[in-house]
Amino acid sequence: YARAYYRANPDVYEKSRAKRKARKRNVEHQPYPRTEIYERDGGTCRGCGKELPNTPGGFHIDHIVPFELDGPDIPSNVQLMCPRCNREKWSNLEGQIHLPV
Repeated sequence: YARAYYRANPDVYEKSRAKRKARKRNVEHQPYPRTEIYERDGGTCRGCGKELPNTPGGFHIDHIVPFELDGPDIPSNVQLMCPRCNREKWSNLEGQIHLPV
């Protein structure tokens, strides 16, 4: 029953997951809908400038200052990124690069 509910209401699951993550890391949290971030950023990746589809899995919400560096989970600290750019950024700040060990 719970699995079917979450499949039908993914936004409810996403809100609770984000709140739990922020509480676990002891950082500030303000709820924000994914569509709000998509519209604010104009549907383009902040890393490469590519147009992104507004579909599940079509874009990632990236924290500018990552949780690992005590970045808050608030709308002003998130940006729209394509999955490739978000994976490349990893847990770094803007301008830092990820070098494999």
